[in-house]
Amino acid sequence: MSEVYSHDYEELWEGSGFARNPYDYRPLRVSASDRELFVGRKKEQELFKIQTAGSVGGIVIVEGSIGVGKTSFVNAMLYDKWNPENKKTKSSMKSYTYLPSIETIELSENIEPSDFMLTVLSNCIFSLEKIHGEKISDSDKNLKAGKELIASTVRSGIDGFSISILGSGGGVNKNKMAVQPATIPLPTIMNIMDKWFDTVIKKFGYEAVLVPINNLDVLSEQTVINFLNSARDTLLSRQHVWWILIGGPGLFSTLETKARRVSELVTGQPVTLEPMSLEDVLEVVNTRLEKFKTNEDAKPPIPQGTIEMLYQVSNGEIRYIFKRLSDIIYEFRATFPSERTIPEQIAKKSLHNLAERKLDALNLTVREREVLKQMSLEKSFRIRDYSKFGYNKPQPMQNIVSKFLRLGLLRRVERSIREVYYSAAGDVNLVFRAS
Repeated sequence: MSEVYSHDYEELWEGSGFARNPYDYRPLRVSASDRELFVGRKKEQELFKIQTAGSVGGIVIVEGSIGVGKTSFVNAMLYDKWNPENKKTKSSMKSYTYLPSIETIELSENIEPSDFMLTVLSNCIFSLEKIHGEKISDSDKNLKAGKELIASTVRSGIDGFSISILGSGGGVNKNKMAVQPATIPLPTIMNIMDKWFDTVIKKFGYEAVLVPINNLDVLSEQTVINFLNSARDTLLSRQHVWWILIGGPGLFSTLETKARRVSELVTGQPVTLEPMSLEDVLEVVNTRLEKFKTNEDAKPPIPQGTIEMLYQVSNGEIRYIFKRLSDIIYEFRATFPSERTIPEQIAKKSLHNLAERKLDALNLTVREREVLKQMSLEKSFRIRDYSKFGYNKPQPMQNIVSKFLRLGLLRRVERSIREVYYSAAGDVNLVFRAS
């Protein structure tokens, strides 16, 4: 983001009476300020905290549909497990005993175990230095060995796999960097890592390290299964590490049937996040409006009725709701910069126009639009419902569903051992279903 754009961005919200965008659709971070924005899911919070208790480590699964708030939930829970406020007050009841990986690790296609573990180690080093200072890695030979392993890997090449988050010391920042595949054998990497984790536990009093792994709901099922099966013995059975697998609906069921040895390491049942209720979504919005308000007379930029409509067409996909609210504000203020609030009729019309433009840009055939419209009207469906869409066998239905998933026009809303249910995405419903 350039300085000019950043300045304009801040002025837009300051002019509306808010310190920042109350509809920011990006996931919450592992921070005190973002933790204050988290609303609801009391039962799921307790389940997560119970399942990640102790120093042994293991695997916990958080699953739910795309856009339901899985990453924000995990980051809020990581902050609670870290619990820095209680550490500062030296509370004996709730100490800050779990080191959180501040940045989520995203699994990518065809990643090798050695590449993955270097990314994990780099993430953990970054988090430790963020909390305890950049020089902390120089305070112990095992911590220093871990830092030197990452630094030497980065220096060794110019292309190859990407380390997602790198430690902040040694002139390395958090941006993605291309490096050559590690020439160091995986057992050597694991030996250095184990000593690094052991030192962190003993030196700083942490019980364990929490490592979230994201992106499992956008990769192919086979990619996820292949990686977890290959990583089961060498990676996922480390001491003092809780692996948080963040995936789509039915991830645990899939592991039980296709990666049994991995599912055996999972602690308890998955933490399943259903779409938030409309009341909770409105509470999220109101919490942000109040927190970011700089002027007591500031009014919500968007009428509540618009939020309710977006909730209905998206089946409660909160990320989509916030993204579209931000979009129409930017578009409206570009045309009417003196206006601070958007009338509901104009807001709804803008949303419909945005959705129409998205579909038009995809150059779908007449037949594809007809099928998409029918999918929207069906609310939810399965591949074996192919006859409803004019097909005489399941394969053509599978092909078009796969295409629509790639284009972001469909969502997986439920997955059991035997079948998957799909529903049309918010923009599709805005075009074909919303009044």
